[in-house]
Amino acid sequence: RFLNHISPNKTWSGVIGGTVAAIIVGGALAAAAGQWLPGGLLMGLLVAIAGQSGDVAESMLKRTAGAKDSSNLIPGHGGILDRTDSFLFAAPVVYAYLLIIGA
Repeated sequence: RFLNHISPNKTWSGVIGGTVAAIIVGGALAAAAGQWLPGGLLMGLLVAIAGQSGDVAESMLKRTAGAKDSSNLIPGHGGILDRTDSFLFAAPVVYAYLLIIGA
């Protein structure tokens, strides 16, 4: 288990698998766009870290509030915030990365 006291269903295999997948996708997208491959791999890693951070932050908010789900809008999925938590942290990281590299 990964951070069992915050998010009991999160596992190390999921964290590692998600990180590897994000790195591969980042590299593939960079290569497809004719961009620098190591830059795409780095962006994939940064997105994976930010996405996991967003998921853990949202889990901490729910645990602090004593709520299992953040809403009932999407039944069985933990709420709408569970669908967007990773994006909310990853999108600014991608934007900052693109600003820094000048793309």
